[in-house]
Amino acid sequence: KETKGFVTNRKISELSRNNGLIPELRDGMHRSVNAQTHIIVGMSRKLGTWLRFRLW
Repeated sequence: KETKGFVTNRKISELSRNNGLIPELRDGMHRSVNAQTHIIVGMSRKLGTWLRFRLW
């Protein structure tokens, strides 16, 4: 199963190939996706830790 970040990165790659996006725009889009993924992973870890303590 493909993750949302993977699908988004693939779409960005397709757009940059097909439409000739300027490198700065493409890089900015990649950074945005990576930042969102980092935030989601961090929130998931915090939620997991919080649940672990709440359920004990």
